[in-house]
Amino acid sequence: MRRKLLALAMVALALLSVMPPGMAVGVGTGTVIFESGAPDADGVFQVTMKVQDTTVWGIQFALKYDPAVIQPVDAQGDPAQTLADFAGVVQPWTEVVNEDFYPERGLLGSAWITSLDATGDQISQYGDTIVGSEPLDVFTFRFKRLAEGDTGLEIATEAKGEPFQDVIPEGLIAMSMTEDLIMDVIFREADSAAPERSETIVTSSAPSDSSSSSPAESTGAMGSSGTTDPDAPEAGQRTPEALLEQAVMLKIGSHAAVVKGSVTAIYPGEREVTAYAHDNRTFVPVRFVGERLGATVGWDNETQTATVEKDGHRVEMAIGSSTFTLDGASRSVDAPAELTPSVGGNFRTMVPIRFVSEALGYQVEWDQARDLVVIVPTALGWDKDGQVEAQAMDQAILRLSMYSMFV
Repeated sequence: MRRKLLALAMVALALLSVMPPGMAVGVGTGTVIFESGAPDADGVFQVTMKVQDTTVWGIQFALKYDPAVIQPVDAQGDPAQTLADFAGVVQPWTEVVNEDFYPERGLLGSAWITSLDATGDQISQYGDTIVGSEPLDVFTFRFKRLAEGDTGLEIATEAKGEPFQDVIPEGLIAMSMTEDLIMDVIFREADSAAPERSETIVTSSAPSDSSSSSPAESTGAMGSSGTTDPDAPEAGQRTPEALLEQAVMLKIGSHAAVVKGSVTAIYPGEREVTAYAHDNRTFVPVRFVGERLGATVGWDNETQTATVEKDGHRVEMAIGSSTFTLDGASRSVDAPAELTPSVGGNFRTMVPIRFVSEALGYQVEWDQARDLVVIVPTALGWDKDGQVEAQAMDQAILRLSMYSMFV
């Protein structure tokens, strides 16, 4: 399943990369409806997920319910063991790409997408499903009433409190190949006088403003700050896509990163390892960043020291030390390297982002509005207040929103 998700993500990224310039910066709207039907004699009822007035490639969602009042059940009315027992897509050109089900918590999550080989009048040239004013059924769920109480579902978000899914704290992400989406989400009971409930979710739209908490610092120690990067875009070619091709971008709290415009896991299977911030310092995984910048990264377990080698230079930095050595000369940074726990009792080495600029000679920017670390060659001349740079960061955030669940 994991390989299939990765393949889908890569094809989707390929489609995104061939769109006309600026295509993926518009903002669209739409409606998602969760409509509950009347229960039968056994208390079993169906909830149908519909979409309306939108053009959408897929929707990832997390829903919560009261497990003391309703229970997901299979076709025989028995308690469901997996999401597939009680839920599934309706349209033949759509498919499920992930399944999360936590019955003891009253939490379920899934994502449906337009199949990559889908064709027809409702499929756009980019692979989106086009839906007009007539609601389109896309997903169904089967529940059974257990007791009196609220049988309704709601979007599970971090802001509302437990339960929610860590991988989708906003509760719902609607994905389009051509635009960001703002969705109205409606819950209604078809055969009830109860009023419908609704909320609006900015599902993929990235912040439009930016700020930086610290200036870029670069000595060019191991990079090429004093030379011209042959791959750097010329002035007339300074587009968001061209900038993304030169950048490594990590979002605070995300297990994925954008490298040369593509979304990749920082460490596959280690979702606990993310860029993070504390004490007004931002930390990134040194091996991931170093290797993506073309360096060789080593680790001495006995001395708890990370080594980074590139272009004939060698950097050493020990855990807990606020100094590092560059070709034997001692330098200081504003925070020591530290270890962050990963799977299987293992740890990953995290370094302050200033280390990347001081030791590797790259320009590093911290965009507070987007919680985004941007690492680029100094020759690129990244302008933290530039309009094209803002568009590049917005595209990075959008791609992380759309594809980080796949890696």
